[in-house]
Amino acid sequence: MQRGKTLHFRRRQIAVVNDENFITKSGKNRYIPMNGLLKDVLSSHPRHITNPYIFPSIYQEKRANLPLHADVPRNRLKIALKEAGLSTAFRVHDLRHTFGTRLAEKGVDPRSIMELMGHSNVSMTMRYLHTNASRLMDAVGRLEREAKPQTTVQDATG
Repeated sequence: MQRGKTLHFRRRQIAVVNDENFITKSGKNRYIPMNGLLKDVLSSHPRHITNPYIFPSIYQEKRANLPLHADVPRNRLKIALKEAGLSTAFRVHDLRHTFGTRLAEKGVDPRSIMELMGHSNVSMTMRYLHTNASRLMDAVGRLEREAKPQTTVQDATG
């Protein structure tokens, strides 16, 4: 999901019961299933806030009833990366790559990953999936496990 779309979610657009959709940049309705953790987070989100956005501006006096500015997550991430001693080249968008890769690592099929990521074709999804040496070794190891003949020990008495 694009950063702009995420930051502009309004409370009325997200149903924790999850029967509402929203419109994508291509003008299509979109349904995104939520896991239990996300439902818990959204359910516990303070309801006393009057801003209609899920991610309201942190400057309520100046930007009342506006969404969080797109620079805020990026700047906060850079600060956290510096404090952790990590490369500040990491972007919020890179989390989309992580999401797709983690789904693939858990054995989710490419078609489902494509739909969850909101792509219209699998080739776009494949750009987001990254592999590592251990996954590749496991993949070729599966062939070896399948190719080994099954041996059985027979009773010598016959």
